[in-house]
Amino acid sequence: MIAINENKPTGTKRKRVSKKLKSSWRKHVDLTDVDNFLEEQRLTERLGDYAKLSNNELFTLDTQSVQPTKLTSKQAYREKLRNAPLKCLSLLQPLTKVPDPIAKRNRVRTKEERQHPLIKQKQAKLKAQGIFKKSDLERVKNMQLERERREAMEKEGKFDFSKDIWSNNVNTLLPHTKTSAEIDAVVANDEWIQGAERHIRHGPGKLPKGPPKSTHKKPYLLNAIELPHPGMSYNPSYEDHQDLLNLIAEKEKKIIKEEEHLKRVTELMFKKVTPAQRDANWLVEMTEGLKPDISNEGVNEDDEEYKPINPPVKNKEKSTKQRRKQREQQQLLEKLHQAKIEKKKVSDLYRLKVINKEIDRAAKKTKKLQEKRLKKQEYQKYEAKRLGLNKYEEPDMEFNMKKDISGNLRNLKKEGNLLNDRFKSLQKRNIIAPSIIKNHKKAKVKEFVKNGYKEDTWKAGLSKKLS
Repeated sequence: MIAINENKPTGTKRKRVSKKLKSSWRKHVDLTDVDNFLEEQRLTERLGDYAKLSNNELFTLDTQSVQPTKLTSKQAYREKLRNAPLKCLSLLQPLTKVPDPIAKRNRVRTKEERQHPLIKQKQAKLKAQGIFKKSDLERVKNMQLERERREAMEKEGKFDFSKDIWSNNVNTLLPHTKTSAEIDAVVANDEWIQGAERHIRHGPGKLPKGPPKSTHKKPYLLNAIELPHPGMSYNPSYEDHQDLLNLIAEKEKKIIKEEEHLKRVTELMFKKVTPAQRDANWLVEMTEGLKPDISNEGVNEDDEEYKPINPPVKNKEKSTKQRRKQREQQQLLEKLHQAKIEKKKVSDLYRLKVINKEIDRAAKKTKKLQEKRLKKQEYQKYEAKRLGLNKYEEPDMEFNMKKDISGNLRNLKKEGNLLNDRFKSLQKRNIIAPSIIKNHKKAKVKEFVKNGYKEDTWKAGLSKKLS
């Protein structure tokens, strides 16, 4: 027998198509029933389920015979806002009108609900007899203590909200006080006011940052203007002038000694030779090793066998006996080392006096070093620091010889420069970094007159034009 499809007309052949790809599947599959179902769901989400709504929710009864007055758009918007639910309660409302498909959902039960009914009955009997658990007694005791504490604080007036604590009137804050002295006493003893003041000062948790301590200290301990040596006076005493000259002489000797040392370790270390001798020495150095070796002329190199400088070494494995000997030797060395340590411990017991003396000597040495460092630190406060690439150098002392001293300011021979002295003082006091004076020489440019601008050529050209 042949089965006939009643939905399709007889004589039509069933169409078979490929549904391998998604595009062919969408093309040849009928999805109208799914689309209709989804459309009904969307309509239900917008308007609600009519099957579950009552008549009062679906229909309204018009009891007003007179037509209401028409409202403007602004009045209608305000009326809509007035009747709309509160914005703060919008999160409590469901997002859609589609009913929840799962009517009964699981819920986490409380501790009392999870208890067995028999245990509940037993606890109820114990409570009726006045028998409580230890945890229940502690909870009841804590609740009672908290209640008593609150009652005591209410009696003291700490929870009196009739006062305006933020008002500027002192009588409202402290109505029982009259004089300023009594107000100060109450404020000093009031715990709440003290706590508020601490919160205002340190509430944010960040203290105000002030300037660093180094800004309050001078970068130098020297005076801005130092007193000159007495021998620099225009009318000094003989002793002061001789003392100044001795200081300058010692400084010059030190400079001369340094220059001689540099000359001795540079120029005087090499001999002076003539140019001919220099060329001969150079020729001997360059031809070194190029001359044939006469001592090896009679030896035939082919007869000798090649022998490398470092012959190859074979990796010989140690025998069991050699390894045992090596292990025993290592154990013996370890025992000797441990015995030496133990012997040293015993000998240290008899060296307690010597060790104490060594400790005292080391303590005295460290104390001297500390004192020396402190002295050096104090001395460095009066010295110029290294602020840049260049190091500060003391300027030359100003002086006059005995013949140049006149005895009065009018005939005195001037020495030094006031501006240079102030500049060096700023460097010495660590206010500006030391620098080196650099004289940039300008290039000498040769000047000449171009041929076109010479007077003769100009006159000759002008005479040709006039002619």
